[in-house]
Parts: sequence; C-alpha cells; structure tokens
Amino acid sequence: MQARALFLRILEEQPENPAAWYWLARVSDDVDEQIVALERVLALKPHLSQVRARLKRLRTRQQAIQREKAAWARKQTSKAEKLRKRGEGEEATALLLDVVEKYEKHEKAWLLLSELVDEEEDRVIALQNVLALNPKNKAARARLDALLHFRENPLDLAALYEEEGRFDEALAIYHQAARHAESRQEWDTIYKGINRLERRRESGVRHVRPNVSIIRLTPGPFLLYFLLLMVHNGLDPLQFTPSLWLEGLSVLVGGFLLAVASVRSHHPIWTRVFGEPGGSGSRLARFALSMTGWTLIGIAFVLLFGASLERLGDYSSLSGLP
Repeated sequence: MQARALFLRILEEQPENPAAWYWLARVSDDVDEQIVALERVLALKPHLSQVRARLKRLRTRQQAIQREKAAWARKQTSKAEKLRKRGEGEEATALLLDVVEKYEKHEKAWLLLSELVDEEEDRVIALQNVLALNPKNKAARARLDALLHFRENPLDLAALYEEEGRFDEALAIYHQAARHAESRQEWDTIYKGINRLERRRESGVRHVRPNVSIIRLTPGPFLLYFLLLMVHNGLDPLQFTPSLWLEGLSVLVGGFLLAVASVRSHHPIWTRVFGEPGGSGSRLARFALSMTGWTLIGIAFVLLFGASLERLGDYSSLSGLP
C-alpha cells in the first residue's frame, strides 16, 4: 500500500505521467482503480497493445465481479424483505445498508431502504439513488416528490396526518410551524388546526380512513338515482333501457369524483391527473373535480326528470280518451 500511496502522490504533481498510471495499476488491488489507471495510460499512449490487452482482461473480470455482487445483493435484499415482514425492521435496515455500501447499483435495495429508514433526509437520499439507477421508476418519483413537497409545505403534511388519524404527529407539526409562522393569516390557520385536532383527540372521535370514506360516499347518488329509476319503471328493472343504464354509470362516476374531492386523501388521482405531490389537491383542482362530479350526476337526473314529464304527458293524453 505504500507503493500505491507513492504513485498517487506522484500523479497529484504529474497527472500526465503514463508510467505512474501504469505502475499504479500494477500495485492496486482494486479492479475498478486498475481499469481507470490503464485507461489513462492508453489516453496518453494509445499504441501500447499490451496495456490494451490487459485492460480488456480486466474489464471481463470486472463484469464477472459485478454479476457476483448483483447476485449477492439480490439474495441479501430478499432476506431483508423477509425480516421486514416478520417485523424485524432494524435488522432489515442494517442488512440493506450493508448491501448498498458494497453494491450501490441495486435499485430494489435502495427502494426498500427508503421505506425502512426513519429520517426524512435518509428517505430522500435513498429515493434519489433509486431514480439515479432507474429514472423511469414512477413510484419512487411520486414518493420523492411528495417528500419534497411536504418538506416545503409542512401544513399539508399535518393535514395528511390528520386525515390518517395520526393526531399526535399532526399536532407536533402544527406546534413546530407555529414557532416559525411568518404572517397573521398563517398563524390563524395553525391555531385553528391545533384547536380542531385537540377537540378531535379529546372527544375520542373514531378515525375513518379516506379510502373508506370514498367507498362509503360514492354509491349514495347512484342509490338515489336507482330508486327513482325503479319508481319511474314500475319497479321493473327489465324496463331499463341501455341509455338509462349509461346514465346510471354517469351518476356512479360522478359520485366517485365528489367523494374523492371531499377528502384530503393522498389519493393517486391527485398525482396522476393533477400532479399534486402532496395528495391533498389544490382548491382549484378540488373545485374542478367537484363540478365535474355534480355535472355528471345532474345531467342524469335532468334526463330522468325529462323522461318522467314526457311519460306524465302521455298518461294525461290517454286519460282524456273515451
């Protein structure tokens, strides 16, 4: 190692010295460093065929080592997944940290690590490494965008925690934000949030998950429409025309949009349609979604009302016959 340190010192002073690069490759134990050194030799002395042949052998060896490391990393990551499923998060984290230290090109290890580490900064670093290896990983991109969004907008994170029933964590964020409030309006928003959360926590209100709320709220308008439709057709569903079923589907979709707009849920629709990394949806996006839902529902009910008036006119005409 003393020889390696000596050649490194020489190269600091003489970076264009091909002999120093060549001997650094000879004394180094690291294949990657040997390859870099010989590439520098060839950049300075392209005619050295023996160096070129040795570089080719080293690259073949490097590929074999990379394959071995990749296989080892997959095996260790699989073990970490099993540990996580058994609730042994600390052991899984330690195993994954060892994996990325020895083979930093394993995307799955970084992704799993981003779900296990506690510190926000560590999660950001893990996700950034995932995207450096695979820029097309949409799940990692969405999670990273959300983390960065919540870092800049802590009140959105507090709202999300409140929606998930994590009241203590939401209160902690509100109290921290209160110490850094920059305006009276921001302070009022924080104060109202703290009061609301404290009342909810003291009252023991049972938390309902946003997705459960969406499932419960979606069918409401459709059930009302279906009951009116049954009355309209004499309680005989066989009399429903295809257009009536299509209008019913419109009501169901409208009910779903209204349900999604009514909760501050980290719902995929915000990130996929509106590009909302925080998941809560801007006021404009939520208003647009609500109006779309009401429009779909309103059209179906108006058409049903028109059909009812038309049928009522037919009955009136018939009643006048002798």
